[in-house]
Amino acid sequence: MKIKRFNESQQSSWEILINYDSGNSLESEHGLEESVTPEWNSEKSALENLDRIEEHYKFYKKLNDYYRSYRNLFRDRFELFRESSQKDWAIIENKIWSKSRDQVVDKGYQQKNPDDCEVIPFVLESVLKLYDDNGSPITQSAFWCGYIEISWYLYGCKTNT
Repeated sequence: MKIKRFNESQQSSWEILINYDSGNSLESEHGLEESVTPEWNSEKSALENLDRIEEHYKFYKKLNDYYRSYRNLFRDRFELFRESSQKDWAIIENKIWSKSRDQVVDKGYQQKNPDDCEVIPFVLESVLKLYDDNGSPITQSAFWCGYIEISWYLYGCKTNT
């Protein structure tokens, strides 16, 4: 991941650009670039949101490393969810977790096996909270996080002239 600011000297609105690769099993697209919404009037707000995007992306990468490694799945993921749920970018969805199955289960299973279940805060991988210049939350799709997507660069704070 590389962070770069454009046109620092100009005073205008700011946007965050994400450069990533995408595709499917048949083809791939390289060097896609999209901006997140919204644009900010404050450089400070844009940089704070860029930090949130970076933190979310690190969470996403670490979580997917755990899925691939199959080591201490419950403990590692639970700690990552617990830690990440405290972040201001996190969007939480509580899930019922079976310790013995190491997976999400339904309420019926929980009622039959209450000692095996725990409700834990799942931090959603595909969305995060950003904040506008006034501090109001905005839900942002993490379009750069996916099975095929690979984020190469997070470009920060491009000034719109």
